[in-house]
Amino acid sequence: MRIDPLVAARSAEFEDPFEEYTVPDAVLRFRQGFGRLIRTKRDQGRVVILDPPRGGVGEGLIALLAGADRRLARIIYVSCNPATLARDLKRLCAGGAWRVEEVLVCDMFPQTAHVEACCAVGRA
Repeated sequence: MRIDPLVAARSAEFEDPFEEYTVPDAVLRFRQGFGRLIRTKRDQGRVVILDPPRGGVGEGLIALLAGADRRLARIIYVSCNPATLARDLKRLCAGGAWRVEEVLVCDMFPQTAHVEACCAVGRA
């Protein structure tokens, strides 16, 4: 496995580089990215954050969100399953009221096939 020289140099300063440098740095980057997804300068309404189980969001909730009034300005969808995320976003955006604005993918489980995705969905 190849290690980034910058990470190796910074990690050398710590007794336990993984716990003291790598994890806090990853958490900070995740928070910064997630915070950017939640609010933007042009947001004027309410925000819903969805973090469903691997099976995704039920059709009833998708229909409710798709037909929500304009006070609901943004939806943040956190998913551990890219397949159900894609399925749910397709259903949510099908009516034309919503569109995917940004996706942040975070490899929280290195050396596995699992990723977390945070998706910002705004009004079309």
